[in-house]
Amino acid sequence: MDLQENESINEALAANQSSSPFIWIRGDVKNLLIIQAFVIFKHVAIPIEDDNRILHALNVCFKLHHVLHVDYAPEVISAWKFIEHGVFSKNFDSKVSHTVKALIGQIMPKIKL
Repeated sequence: MDLQENESINEALAANQSSSPFIWIRGDVKNLLIIQAFVIFKHVAIPIEDDNRILHALNVCFKLHHVLHVDYAPEVISAWKFIEHGVFSKNFDSKVSHTVKALIGQIMPKIKL
């Protein structure tokens, strides 16, 4: 969802057509300053208030997918599969592409979590 800077969260909620949870962030792109972060699911916005907004939002969004048994949106399935298997160490299934497996194999050994 591409949002204009002046668009409010209420307008984003009204325009949401996604059946998958996603992260909505408003801020200053040039300075990488996050002003607000929300996890959007259906027509509900869950505010993310702590200092690690991005990580907290990823965690909440990931858990919503799994607890509510919601499929990943097709546009971002590879990114979520990487997070699922590389970051959260979930066992691989047959639906994980060779590209995601290769990326996990190259990146994750170099990252200390």
